[in-house]
Amino acid sequence: MKGALYFGLAGQYSASDGYIRNVFLNTDAARSEGMNGRAWLDWVPDEHWDVAFSATVDRFNAGVGLVALNGDPRQTMSDFEGKYDGIANSQSFADKGRPAGRRRDLNHYAARF
Repeated sequence: MKGALYFGLAGQYSASDGYIRNVFLNTDAARSEGMNGRAWLDWVPDEHWDVAFSATVDRFNAGVGLVALNGDPRQTMSDFEGKYDGIANSQSFADKGRPAGRRRDLNHYAARF
């Protein structure tokens, strides 16, 4: 639609108190928490232009529950409390010029662990 501006948001959150018990440290070894989100903007100033931008971010924290191959699969005995902490983000810009149907995209991805 000519002269239209579209905007959207999406997100998700999850958490778990873990399912593996570290009996040595008396802690939950596999606790986890994660969240992500996305936002986008699409602008159609006239019948020849369609400009879109989107951005996402993900964050995940998790314990590492190391278990022996024999014995109780929900129990570990380790003096090591493992942890994974990850963050990722991405952005995208698209100038979808019409009527030629050309599309130019610039994408960027970065992750930090």
